[in-house]
Amino acid sequence: MEAVPQVAPTHYDPRTYLSPQRLASFGYQIGWMAEAFTSGSVLEVGVGTGLAAQLLQQVGFSVTTLDIDARLNPTIVGSLTEIPAAAGQFQAFSCCQVLEHLPWDQVDAALAELRRVARSGGVISVPTCRRMVEIMHYSARVCHPRRLPMGTRFPQAMRTADGQHYWELEANVRTREFREKLQKAGFRIVRDEQIRENCYHHFFLLKTA
Repeated sequence: MEAVPQVAPTHYDPRTYLSPQRLASFGYQIGWMAEAFTSGSVLEVGVGTGLAAQLLQQVGFSVTTLDIDARLNPTIVGSLTEIPAAAGQFQAFSCCQVLEHLPWDQVDAALAELRRVARSGGVISVPTCRRMVEIMHYSARVCHPRRLPMGTRFPQAMRTADGQHYWELEANVRTREFREKLQKAGFRIVRDEQIRENCYHHFFLLKTA
């Protein structure tokens, strides 16, 4: 079982935590879930501010939260690598900005557990250091973005000193390596995107293969 992260609950104070970029990420998280899965039971991994769980409930999902930190008052206190839930207990899962808090060699176990407890798949987001330039053209109140990916500096040192992010895409892990882990766990990648409103977050929509 992974160690309890050393993040105080005050870290998630919405007055300081909910930047416009993070709010955009919540929009993708909830939007992709609502489009891909019918209303049903969802495992929301990582409590954070609690906003994601509230929004999932508002679009019709029955939400169970999981976190290893009891101070965040999750429905279930437990490890992502050993989820205390039955096989197929949930229709889907939402696991955004969580996996990078596990060492890279524990990610396979976490993905296998998500595949075990969720029947249909889910949405994952992880941080990425892939640089992006975007040219915006506005015409008749319509925005036409064109995205130009740039190279990245790779690899960088594992970032374990603060006990938080162990890895990030295109920092010390290639994006293709993470895709391979998703597929190895039994997921089909329906869609993946480094979102333009928050280029630090890369989203993956997964269905069970």
